[in-house]
Amino acid sequence: MFPFLRMQVLRGIEIRGRHFVASEIKFDKKQVTKLGEDIYAPNNWAWWFSGASGFYLSLPSNVWGIVTYPNGILHNLEGGLHEVDPGVYKLQYVDQHERHEYTDQVSEMTTDGEQLTLSILLHYRVINPLVVLQIDRPVETLMANIQADLAQYIRTHAHNDIAESSNAQDAGKIQQFFHERHMKRNSLSRAFHISNIELKDFTGDAEYLKLRRNRALKFNQDEIAAEELSRQREFERINSDHNLELERQRAAAQAEITALQGRILDATKSREIELERIRMKDERRQNLLINAMTTIRLAMEHTSYTRSTVEIKGIIDELLVAIMSESPIVEKDEADTPPQVNQQPGAPAPLSPSEEKIKTLTNTLRNLLK
Repeated sequence: MFPFLRMQVLRGIEIRGRHFVASEIKFDKKQVTKLGEDIYAPNNWAWWFSGASGFYLSLPSNVWGIVTYPNGILHNLEGGLHEVDPGVYKLQYVDQHERHEYTDQVSEMTTDGEQLTLSILLHYRVINPLVVLQIDRPVETLMANIQADLAQYIRTHAHNDIAESSNAQDAGKIQQFFHERHMKRNSLSRAFHISNIELKDFTGDAEYLKLRRNRALKFNQDEIAAEELSRQREFERINSDHNLELERQRAAAQAEITALQGRILDATKSREIELERIRMKDERRQNLLINAMTTIRLAMEHTSYTRSTVEIKGIIDELLVAIMSESPIVEKDEADTPPQVNQQPGAPAPLSPSEEKIKTLTNTLRNLLK
């Protein structure tokens, strides 16, 4: 029976607690903690009969709920039902939101002797609410240390280095400086996380700032001119490479055309030489045949011979056979045979055996007719 009664008592506490809607907790400037109402775990008849006591904690989504038990111990509790002994419990809220604060203006002398006045915008948030509650005036303490770091930053840097830190590309330098110093503070580094630091107010020598702006403008102009010159040179290089490639291709094409023309000319000359050789050979053959036939005709017309008729007739028959064998219809084309090694270009080919034989027989027959 008592366990059932205990469950009913706790269930009743939870039901009553759910009727109260937790509204958003608003914090004052430079405060991340706020006292809540005391929580009472009653010591009444229900506790005497069931031995159950507790409270229901309603928490908004933007805070931690830190509850101090009667024994003085802090507990970071989530929203919901909590079974505890009867007593009074102190509630404190701790902000979970990302926060930002401006530091006061800090004036110090730089390493190069320039007086500078700086102010920064600090972005931070609580990461451990239990540690925050152990620090007296935690936000003021954090900002005081950040301002001390800012003074040290001015004293340890040159005017131009600090001015450059305001640029996006050099913002990491100031971030690293403040982060490293923050991490050396045990309680503050465990209580707060610094997410970002921005230089907001930068006041220095007016003439120096004017010179720096002019120098930055000239640098940008020079950089643009250098980029333009680089692009122009790259364009010229590409154009030159393109022209060289075109010239190379033209030269290769011209060389190929010249070589082809040379081959065609050589082939034409060779053909002309060969045709001339064939013409001379045909002319020589024709002369041989005409000379042979003329000699035969003279032999047939002679009535008185110094030698026997049988011998002349035999030479005539042999000459006629040689003439028949020299006929272009029967003779093998000698144009396909390679020229002699010692033969001069354009010179007629040496006599063939049949031509030599016709010439010899013709001369022999002429000698007999004398």
